[in-house]
Amino acid sequence: MSKRTYLLKIELDYIKPVIWRKIAVPADITLDDLHRAIQVAMGWDNAHLYMFMIKKKKYSNVSEHVDDGFMMLPQELDSYKYKLQDVVKRKGSKFRYVYDFGDSWLHYIKVEDSNFNSILPERKAYCLAGERNCPPEDIGGIPGYLRLIKALNDPTHSDHLHYKGWVGEDWDSEYFDEVEVTKKMGRLF
Repeated sequence: MSKRTYLLKIELDYIKPVIWRKIAVPADITLDDLHRAIQVAMGWDNAHLYMFMIKKKKYSNVSEHVDDGFMMLPQELDSYKYKLQDVVKRKGSKFRYVYDFGDSWLHYIKVEDSNFNSILPERKAYCLAGERNCPPEDIGGIPGYLRLIKALNDPTHSDHLHYKGWVGEDWDSEYFDEVEVTKKMGRLF
């Protein structure tokens, strides 16, 4: 018997052209599992805190960082304790996901299908489509990302070599490979 699968479209807000992914995930995963799937799909390194904002409630992993000086705020719910299907129930639902509270990468997520016919074995997450490479970690949010793109696109820019050295010679803002991402997502659950 196959389990319910959600088809989600994820867009990184405030960047044009849009960086987006379309992923399928089991409906019964926790919000923390969804966070891990988004990390792989988008290309993030899972090096920072995150929060989901769903129907005026906030779900976060902040509590796991209490030893680091962070504390869960009273209005935040533990993302390890809530399943996706329990907080987002139907097609057309929309919610937000923020990753890295310093750079504040805000993602807009829409449930395109809440009973998607999965073509892969149960407990798999996979990527169906997407466009453009994710910004590098710790770039300084959108302003830093825009500086990076400007410098990389202009070999005469004073920071061109600095950024090339940082992201690597082969980094391409337009590159995205859903087959590669799906392979990585298949190892999540």
